[in-house]
Amino acid sequence: MPEVSPGEYVVRLSLKPGLYRYKFLVDRRHWVRDPDAPVDFAEGSDNSVLIVGGTRAPLFFAEDRRHLVRTADGTLRVAAELDEANAPPPRLWARDDDGGEWTAPVHEVGRHGGRRLLRAELALPRSLKSATWGFEGVPESIFSLPAPQPAVARRPGWATSAVWYAIFLDRWHRGSNTKDARLHPRTTPTSATTFYGGDLDGVRASLGHLKDLGVDGVVLSPLHRSETPHRYDTVDFLSIDPRLGGRRAWKRLLDEAHQRGLRVAADLSFTHVHERHPFFQDVLKRQRRSKYAKWFKLTGERTRAGDRTSYGCYAGRTELPLLDLTHDPPRAHVIAAALELVNDGVDALRLDAMTDAPGELWRELRAAVHQANPDVALLGEVVMDAQPLCLEDAGADAVTDFQHREALKDLCLARIDAAQFLSRSRLLEHRQGPFDSASRLRLLDTHDTERFASMVGVAKTRLALAWLLLRPEPVWLTYGTERELAANVPLFRLDDAWPERLPMPALDEPAPATHRLIKALLALRKGLRPEAFATGADGRVLWLERTARDGARLRLVLNFGDEPVGCEGTSILGINDDSGRALAPGTGRVVLQGKTSAADRSR
Repeated sequence: MPEVSPGEYVVRLSLKPGLYRYKFLVDRRHWVRDPDAPVDFAEGSDNSVLIVGGTRAPLFFAEDRRHLVRTADGTLRVAAELDEANAPPPRLWARDDDGGEWTAPVHEVGRHGGRRLLRAELALPRSLKSATWGFEGVPESIFSLPAPQPAVARRPGWATSAVWYAIFLDRWHRGSNTKDARLHPRTTPTSATTFYGGDLDGVRASLGHLKDLGVDGVVLSPLHRSETPHRYDTVDFLSIDPRLGGRRAWKRLLDEAHQRGLRVAADLSFTHVHERHPFFQDVLKRQRRSKYAKWFKLTGERTRAGDRTSYGCYAGRTELPLLDLTHDPPRAHVIAAALELVNDGVDALRLDAMTDAPGELWRELRAAVHQANPDVALLGEVVMDAQPLCLEDAGADAVTDFQHREALKDLCLARIDAAQFLSRSRLLEHRQGPFDSASRLRLLDTHDTERFASMVGVAKTRLALAWLLLRPEPVWLTYGTERELAANVPLFRLDDAWPERLPMPALDEPAPATHRLIKALLALRKGLRPEAFATGADGRVLWLERTARDGARLRLVLNFGDEPVGCEGTSILGINDDSGRALAPGTGRVVLQGKTSAADRSR
């Protein structure tokens, strides 16, 4: 924020309608709230809140996709929050110029952190073009009726509850006999420059292991040629790295995976390149005369390697120049790279760092991909709570849900109890917008984070895995979870995540308990009906109920506490422990509760 006069700092932002949570960072050391703004404590922090294009506190609502949608059939769906000390508005209303009037009750669907969570659905004629609407008893809430949300292509049916196994290629096993002078022994400590040499033939040789585990598909870290182990900084978007085996090895992997009934997803990192990319090298050589000058975010008269004042860099790292994807040529170039993978036969694409690229990139990419193959799924990486920005028209079919992961971590570490976990989960889903469960890609960790087991231990990780894998949402498993990989090193910055990027252990070693548990949970998951399920909590005990396709009712009971609890019913799967009627601390069970009646099944 520039200082406009002594002690006075100003920044001007162009903001669309929405609710914005923010703080000021003073002297790069202290986070300070805005004293003139309402405060949100609901997620455990004390952020200031700015409401653009909506109501005023204590009612929190704005005309954005997170809080408002008019569906294709005309229904107006509204989500809002209210400070708990206030009574909710009784009804939602709409009126047109011809005297037509419609109302619907406002329902409280939950509470968390001093907030009431409100929902309302107003059935309106599809043909209704012009009307005003608002909350009864809230005079300032008079809004124009939005147009119906345009229909978008439905996600592929196979992807709605897929379980993905993510492989960091260099950390996998090597299937090729070719020599590479860069490779280190697998006993060498992991670092940002350590190459172990995992490749595509190594993945292909492991497909039997993955099929036996029970996952639906594999997600591969970037395939494009690069000079670093992680390959998120390519020097050529249109190649498959020869050190991974090249396009022939890629095609062999796709063919065998599909023969085994496994899907394959490829990772796309489009926001930046490595400084050795020939297009950026051409800019360094020819400066503004280069035909690629507009491909990058150049900020100075002269572009100098390593000078962050002369070009935009990803995460402030000068070896990673940012692409200007508002410019048509680089956007067309990276979309062509995605289409090459689609034409090869890939089943899904992971879209790295979606919020760091302009929305038009993802919209154009989705249109091009679905024109080539409408059965390809798009998985978006979204770190913050920006899910509505990246779903539907922005391109993704499902996006990562890191907020749920943080809540689950807090439950495992006894920072919250089971009831607080469920309450917080409902708040997060409420704030993510009116999207179905298949839009949330649930996870415990990724290659960029601490491993869950490093934070909470292996025993609690098994409880968390049971919770994720018996729910209906799609799930992301990071390589080695089944082998109980954990670095047990505290991490504070993204750059420090390398201790967690360990090489994959040998697959012929005896399978540990977590491997056996995941295999059993995935076998159970495949036999469950996709419809609604029930959850509940009692102290530190969390439970989940599902119905199997044969009508049997399954009850998952997880004891996150320090005391034993009773657990009635026939146990079909113990987690960590399966002794007697008492459920020991840190253990869980899947309990068979019997079959439903024919009448229940028909409903």
